[in-house]
Amino acid sequence: MYLSYARRFDLLRYIKFNTKVIGIEYDGASDEEMDSWSLWGGTGEPFSPRGKWSISVQNTLNQSTEVYQAEFVILCVGRFSGLPKLPDFPINQGPEVFNGVVVHSMDYSAMEDASAAELINGKRVVVVGNQKSGLDIAVECASANGM
Repeated sequence: MYLSYARRFDLLRYIKFNTKVIGIEYDGASDEEMDSWSLWGGTGEPFSPRGKWSISVQNTLNQSTEVYQAEFVILCVGRFSGLPKLPDFPINQGPEVFNGVVVHSMDYSAMEDASAAELINGKRVVVVGNQKSGLDIAVECASANGM
């Protein structure tokens, strides 16, 4: 489904497969200069127009590295970040107290539809977080169980 979307809107030329970002650095105004700006960039822009981002990307097949220059960077870390972060619960104050299950949004999204439906159906669910993945899951739970 995603590949057909990318083909339809000619996005494949912007996607680097078999790569991972290993570093991001902002090359622009110094921290001191940025601290003196009354707005983000002194111009109302997020960053100074003379600054650029250097993005180091490693090819996972041959381990070679390339550096790309960009005017802006968007970090989207959440449901698909590959880094689930569950809270640490004090002893006897976590899920074992209520016989519940703690599931990260990444693990939930990786479940088969039938398994996910079985997990939430008829249950009272608490979603911690209000970003896109949290809201998506809250809507799914409300659709399955009512408000």
